[in-house]
Order: sequence, then C-alpha cells, then structure tokens
Amino acid sequence: MANLHLWMAIGKQQVKLPDAATTLVGIYTKNPINVKHDPSTAGLTATYFARWVTKRGLMGPWSLPVHMMIAFGGSAQDDAAATDSGAKGSQSMKLAA
Repeated sequence: MANLHLWMAIGKQQVKLPDAATTLVGIYTKNPINVKHDPSTAGLTATYFARWVTKRGLMGPWSLPVHMMIAFGGSAQDDAAATDSGAKGSQSMKLAA
C-alpha cells in the first residue's frame, strides 16, 4: 500500500513549487485528511503539495499546488465544539486525496 505524504507552506503569497519553507504535515493512508491551523495564521495562504510513496520508498511526482486562504471566525457554537474536542484555538480543514 502506498502512503500519501502531505506538505504545506504558509505565507503571504502562494508557493508554486515545494521548497525549504514547505513542511511535512503528515503521512496518510486514508481520507479525508484533517489539517489544523493556528489562529495566528489567519489571513495567510496555505499551499499544499502531496506525493505518493510506496512501501519500498519510491516517490511519485509532486502534485500540483493547492492554495487556500486560512480563515477564522465562526459562532459561539463552533467555539464550544472546539472546547469539547480539546482543539480550542485551532481551526481544522478537511482535504480529500
């Protein structure tokens, strides 16, 4: 079974290619993928790249970049749900591979 390696760069502008500012978010075998962001990154752009890696370590090509603005806000109900789940102070986003 292959694994999906998900990488992310956060900044004021979109990133076109993976570089030194791109960090590994995680290694996944199932989707959707839940990515959490800190409130301090609100208004910045998250750029995601992914690649498949086999059990033997053979890496596939990089995906095209996916760009999303990190937004925060919501209702008191959202805040209560975050507190109940222990995720206070973060916002999550689901990605499907």
